[in-house]
Amino acid sequence: MKRDEDGEDRWGQKVSKTFHLADFFVDNTESQFDEDKEENSEWAIPEKLGRLLDVLVGKKVVRPLPSETGMFHAAGAKMRSACLSRQVGAALTDGKGNVIATGTNEVPQAGGGVYGGDFEFEHGENHVDHRCAFKNKFCSNTHIQDEIMEEVIKALTPIDQSEERERWKKALKGTTLARLLEYSRAVHAEMDALLTAARLGKSTINTKLFVTTFPCHYCARHIVSAGVDEVQFIEPYPKSRAFDLHGDAIEKLASQWRQQRNSGKPPKVLFRPFTGVAPRLYARAFLKNRELKNDLGNLDVSEPAWTPDLLQASYLELEKKLEGSSDD
Repeated sequence: MKRDEDGEDRWGQKVSKTFHLADFFVDNTESQFDEDKEENSEWAIPEKLGRLLDVLVGKKVVRPLPSETGMFHAAGAKMRSACLSRQVGAALTDGKGNVIATGTNEVPQAGGGVYGGDFEFEHGENHVDHRCAFKNKFCSNTHIQDEIMEEVIKALTPIDQSEERERWKKALKGTTLARLLEYSRAVHAEMDALLTAARLGKSTINTKLFVTTFPCHYCARHIVSAGVDEVQFIEPYPKSRAFDLHGDAIEKLASQWRQQRNSGKPPKVLFRPFTGVAPRLYARAFLKNRELKNDLGNLDVSEPAWTPDLLQASYLELEKKLEGSSDD
């Protein structure tokens, strides 16, 4: 399982890199039955999957939930990032679902914001792009991690043979040393969104933050301090120690979070997985690409039986097309 999670071979199994590519997400964290073996009202899998069928079949007019729109904006924001490690996007909304600010993981520029984020940068002739992909051509965090590993190796024992040194370095890359975050030049997407809201004079109290990747522990403490009410995420981030370091201020389960709020206790920040239509399916699921009324102006969604262009060809069908054969 560890090998398949992220195999060393470039073309090997990399299961951890596929989860976030899904078209629809459900959360099975809650138990189906409570302690008395009664149906748990918090277990909403049937309702979620039923909505997916409504989207696919097209027998109803289904439009995005505020959370789906929020995550769609976050996914759009991440495209701006030129980070060599990963692209992350965030969208901050108010309690009504209105987008206050978006953010991406990118190198900050003097004057506020990040590189590539304003029209002046787009049209200015004197601007120099200092992002890692265009200026340094290397990831500062990875380079400094390697420097630390070299220091550790030298401190432990004098190793002169290059093969032995490489073996030690490979071993250290499997430890927490290779998960250090603080040497990246980029402002993280969550922080970019919060700072953008601050520059615009918008309050971050009781807001919701949609982020394409689970927040790191650095961002988590700022999210808590900013007064954000809820965080929804898609892609896991094993490097994060958010729950370990800030378990007093962060709640994992929505049911317990609601109980805490109703009991009058100091509210925690809810960090929960995003559910619903994924950003990659958003446009195809909610675009009006067929008639919804008849000649009399009345709602008519009896046809088609399946929403156009929503269901894609199976892998077997794609393989046949690639092979140029329809017989095998």
